[in-house]
Amino acid sequence: MRKLFDASTIWQIEASVFLLIFTVFTGSAYVQKNEHHLNVDLLIIHLSPKTREITLIVVSIISCILTAILAYYAWPMWWEAWIKNEHTESLWGPPMWIPYLFLPLGMTLLFLQYLLYIYRKIEALRTGDFEIEIERQELKK
Repeated sequence: MRKLFDASTIWQIEASVFLLIFTVFTGSAYVQKNEHHLNVDLLIIHLSPKTREITLIVVSIISCILTAILAYYAWPMWWEAWIKNEHTESLWGPPMWIPYLFLPLGMTLLFLQYLLYIYRKIEALRTGDFEIEIERQELKK
């Protein structure tokens, strides 16, 4: 931009940070939907299938509660930035409600995905339709 159009690129760092925040918080719901979150399964692979499913449900309930708390407190933060028309202190000065929106939106979507995940796990446990053998994802050289 600077060489081609003789325009300032002061905005690019802030835009990169905003996009990173967007990717992390809104992408977390998509990752949960496909069950691709990073897991440390050192202990869980040694549990019986039923105990493993119960453990996953309990951990998901705890995660669901945490995302609900984060969303609950993040929505007012976003609303305040929107009402007060807050802007960053940079020369570019974009409105702060844009990056502030990504946290509550992402946590709300993640909360809803956890609810679906918990429901599916409980239904699978109730019907006995769960994976007997867990697939191990080991690093190979």
